[in-house]
Amino acid sequence: MRQINYLHLFHFFVIAQESQLARAAKKLHVSQPTLSTQLRDLEESLGYRLFERKRGETIRLTDRGKIVYSYSKEIFRLGNEMLEIAQGLTAPESFHIRIGALDAIPKRVVYDVVSEARRAADCTFTIFEDSGPALVEGLAAHRFDLTIGNTPVPHRPDLHLHSKQIARIPVCICGARRFEKLRRGFPESLANQPFFLPTSDGKLRSDIENYFRIAGIRVAVLAEAQDCELLRLAALAGEAMVPLSRLTIDQELKSGALISVGEMPDIFEEIWIGSASRFIDHPVVNHLMGRRLQAA
Repeated sequence: MRQINYLHLFHFFVIAQESQLARAAKKLHVSQPTLSTQLRDLEESLGYRLFERKRGETIRLTDRGKIVYSYSKEIFRLGNEMLEIAQGLTAPESFHIRIGALDAIPKRVVYDVVSEARRAADCTFTIFEDSGPALVEGLAAHRFDLTIGNTPVPHRPDLHLHSKQIARIPVCICGARRFEKLRRGFPESLANQPFFLPTSDGKLRSDIENYFRIAGIRVAVLAEAQDCELLRLAALAGEAMVPLSRLTIDQELKSGALISVGEMPDIFEEIWIGSASRFIDHPVVNHLMGRRLQAA
């Protein structure tokens, strides 16, 4: 049976990621001539070229090179997973979970997910905040065990990603007590009133704008923010009204620091969690994928 040199395959894998021999050599801490020799040996053992080489340009994978890269990516993904599982066998009753959370997600939601996981098993956590594309990339590369966002992860069979909606949280227009008079005649009373809104790159913003359009009103948008915590603070400052999920402002509504000016029927903040298939699945992640948030 033909044997493959996995060191050479890994070096090919890094070259493909970096798209340049010099960068790959620096990353691998080997000389460029050594890396070129290893790549040539791998190509000779396979019987075909893996890269198109043009002087002064970034190297590109050939069609066969793309196939080898796809297999090598899966090989080394499984290798990393094997190490994680093997290291975890020394403490089978304890789990560490790496969570990637969208920076726009209410912090209460992240806390509730962590609490649910801790009810299921003895867990420790590392929690990161990032953008949607970075979360998907991290999930596919197994840098995260779980992601929390406001949309499902892209359906990509080659990446083995899965997602599930765990909450639909009602959204209301909230503000300081000075906006209480606008409850009468809602939502027409909102016309030309000051607002802080979520940024336009999210589904919630498009839902809110569609609600205003159907109601035939225009509002004065003073500012936009992606982080719902900033929007909550803006509402507390009393300068403008803000559409927020009830989960985000639950305590403020109870204390009277904020009031609900009016409900927005059929508008919800959706919460999705994502995971990636593994050879050995993470039991706590499996538990979370089968649950809904109690607060929702």
